[in-house]
Amino acid sequence: MDTINRADYVVLLETQFVQSVVEASFAFGFLKISIALSLLRFGRSKWYKMILWGLIGNFYLTFVALNGELTVINQQDSHASTPSSPSQPF
Repeated sequence: MDTINRADYVVLLETQFVQSVVEASFAFGFLKISIALSLLRFGRSKWYKMILWGLIGNFYLTFVALNGELTVINQQDSHASTPSSPSQPF
């Protein structure tokens, strides 16, 4: 007798895989931002500083877009998993 059925276990494994990939991506992204901010102190050329700020901005926009997408997916999943009940006035 299992404590969790096979279908739920597969969903759990898939979710753990996605979570590990997302966490690793954000960890490396924040590391890159930290390195870029440190390198900004040594930048003498205008182009060098513009490229570093562009990389920081690119990660920031990616972070905001992915965060928004995950929020939408989470809301859709929570609405789909709730049973529909007849509407009652508050």
